[in-house]
Amino acid sequence: LRCMAGALLYLAAIARGAAGMASPGTRTHVIKSAVEHFRPPNPRGLPRSSAKTPTLSPALHRLHRISRHVFGALAAYELTPSGTLFSQNNLSRRHVSSSARAEEKDSGWESGLREAARSIFRSACEAVDPINAVERALLGTDTTKLVVHGNTVADLGEFESIHVLAFGKASIGMAKGILHAIGSKIDESVVVTKEIPEQGDGLPSQFSVLLGKHPTPDKSSVDATQSVLTLAQMAKSRDLVIVCISGGGSSLLCAPRNGVSLEEMQQVTKDLLASGCTIQEKNAVLKHLSRVKGGQLRASIYPATCVSLVLSDVVGDPLDTIASGPTVGDRSSIRECMDIVEKYRMYNRLPKSIQACLALDAKETPKPGDPMFAKDVVAVIANNRLAVSAAASKAKSLGYTPLVLGSHIEGDALEVATVMSGIAKSLRKDGIPIKPPVAVICGGETTMTLPPVPGLGGRNQALALRAMKEIDGLEHVCILSGGTDGGDGPGNDSAGAVVTGHDYQRALRAGLDYNAALSGADSYNFFKAYEHEVWGRANVMHLRDGPTGTNVMDIMLILVQQQQ
Repeated sequence: LRCMAGALLYLAAIARGAAGMASPGTRTHVIKSAVEHFRPPNPRGLPRSSAKTPTLSPALHRLHRISRHVFGALAAYELTPSGTLFSQNNLSRRHVSSSARAEEKDSGWESGLREAARSIFRSACEAVDPINAVERALLGTDTTKLVVHGNTVADLGEFESIHVLAFGKASIGMAKGILHAIGSKIDESVVVTKEIPEQGDGLPSQFSVLLGKHPTPDKSSVDATQSVLTLAQMAKSRDLVIVCISGGGSSLLCAPRNGVSLEEMQQVTKDLLASGCTIQEKNAVLKHLSRVKGGQLRASIYPATCVSLVLSDVVGDPLDTIASGPTVGDRSSIRECMDIVEKYRMYNRLPKSIQACLALDAKETPKPGDPMFAKDVVAVIANNRLAVSAAASKAKSLGYTPLVLGSHIEGDALEVATVMSGIAKSLRKDGIPIKPPVAVICGGETTMTLPPVPGLGGRNQALALRAMKEIDGLEHVCILSGGTDGGDGPGNDSAGAVVTGHDYQRALRAGLDYNAALSGADSYNFFKAYEHEVWGRANVMHLRDGPTGTNVMDIMLILVQQQQ
């Protein structure tokens, strides 16, 4: 009975703690009361060391002994309002006053270093703002001529109608840039985006702004794409169609081939994202399941004139991969798609309809050299290289020597984190290849292989989480990884994270389960709990500036200050 009473009291403590209804002191008191209730009675009032356990049956005696061990272990722990168990050995660290807590946590250099890293990251994102990118690319354009990168590509007076088709995370900004350049000439147009800013899209009535889903398409993506195709097919030989393409367009522009259902397209997209395949491999497969990707949108626009402006979110700017190349010839083949799904052991799980699309005798996508592409203009107006360059300029203005490693970083996020951490150690300990203060800047896009039931957080937060342990103990060092679109995987509001050489030990002292977060792909919840338990406020490690309206992959950064 005493064992049962103790168990019930402890369960009550769990319920109250998880709901945040009890103070830390109250929860600790209830747990201690539970321990007292299961202890054997002491009728003679003897000291505990000399009190004898009353006579029990062998079975009850074993139960009692086991219960003492269980409750003794539980008594050493206490619940946070979130329901997480923490060792009471750490309670003094977590329940001190805010001023004492700040003194224990802030080493004096970390807050300034984190803010410098954030400032450099923001500068990179601002440099690839889509409105500015379009206006730079179209410098010299007026109501009579269309100029792209200094070259006149079209006499606007020759066209009966001018339409804009924009899709991707930067579609609203790119459409605004076109509007600023030739606004009065634009006729009916369609914009497909992931989300509309709180202040509205700011576009005139001839622009139909539609929502789609990213990173996995849904019915809204299909409906929006049908509007794009309808307008494309209406274009005549004396019309001009300006297509604005940006990252995310592969999901937002979704039109499954006949026989393939939306649900099947959603599942194969999820499987590809979880497989760890590259964006090039993912898009190659999706192009062959679509009626609009891989040059097929251009086929719908033909014979109208087509000019494509591209904001690149793919390493190396391959035009047939960005948003799955809807207006350019497709270099991938069905045979390559078969190799990809077999490489990641997906083929046997594919529905019959998708297997039919990947059969060797299935319809191929339009290829480079097709006559319909002959007079087209396709221009990359912003990319990761531009963002990296802007980050280097900002770092220099803050007093750091910039060391740019380029914009072609790919591979597993955790492995990239290990390499970046090794560079940080070399800079800190040996001053090689440059003596601090130094900012190592690079860009690209890493990948993740997800567990069966992943938590929250994308590749950038995973990279930062691994780096946090790798740079443990390094003074005046931080590593940042962030997505230029302001997001990092579905279901969370962070673009990435910034960590220092002191963060790992703090996490251990707070009782956070680092290994579980890393293996469970739950970096977002780990950093969120860390900020709450250690700092008492949000947005210390997370990069939460909100959607940027652009997308040129990721920025990765190492900052090493001069040692005081």
